[in-house]
Amino acid sequence: MVKTKRSSLKTLKFRKDKNAPKKPLTAYFIFMNDCRQKVIKENPSLSITEISKLVGKKWRETSTKDKEPFNKKAAKLREEYNKKLEKYNNSKEKKKYEEEKAEWLEEQSELMKKAKKARLRNEKKKSSKKAKKKKVESSEEDEDSEDEDKKEESEDDDTEEESD
Repeated sequence: MVKTKRSSLKTLKFRKDKNAPKKPLTAYFIFMNDCRQKVIKENPSLSITEISKLVGKKWRETSTKDKEPFNKKAAKLREEYNKKLEKYNNSKEKKKYEEEKAEWLEEQSELMKKAKKARLRNEKKKSSKKAKKKKVESSEEDEDSEDEDKKEESEDDDTEEESD
């Protein structure tokens, strides 16, 4: 299981099936593997990204006729892959993997529901604490304003007495 982080909740990704056949290389990647060493020999100081850009440029400039052997090889690899995939899809290993994945997904959905409930509970607690805090602050402000009003009244009284 691989941990990945999405938004604020951590989600887990179920492992890949080790028994599943790997996808075949495309014509471009076959060309790239063939051409990469030549480009490195010609330009040893270039970085990997620069080499990839050069190979990509060569691929785009290559004619359809010159791409044909790479396309044929890719098609052959694709056919072999499809045969292996069909055989794998009918295997016990695939069924076992699917069962494990279904169980795991069920467990994850339960965990996510629990996490969501806990998060909602925490949000309610926070909002109620904020409401209480606001209430306390507003009552303190009311008391402060009452004290200020009394001070102002007493100051007014003092100024009236002085003027007498």
